[in-house]
Amino acid sequence: MVKVSALPRNEQLMAADTTTLWRLVFWLQALLVVVLGIVWAWHRWGRAQTWIVFFPLTALVGLLSSAEAVRLLPNLL
Repeated sequence: MVKVSALPRNEQLMAADTTTLWRLVFWLQALLVVVLGIVWAWHRWGRAQTWIVFFPLTALVGLLSSAEAVRLLPNLL
């Protein structure tokens, strides 16, 4: 049996890795910029053009920000 103190802190039970929290902050800021761009484009271009242009970008930034958020979950989930 392995002693708990021999394990690194990020591999112990219910440990979370908070070293990449800054990446989540940057991706959430990018998501906010995309949303502001969507609002601007909606008023300027219209609904159909905004969907065509911003849906792939919103999906990408949302996926990457959720991937960073998952890294903050405990390791036994």
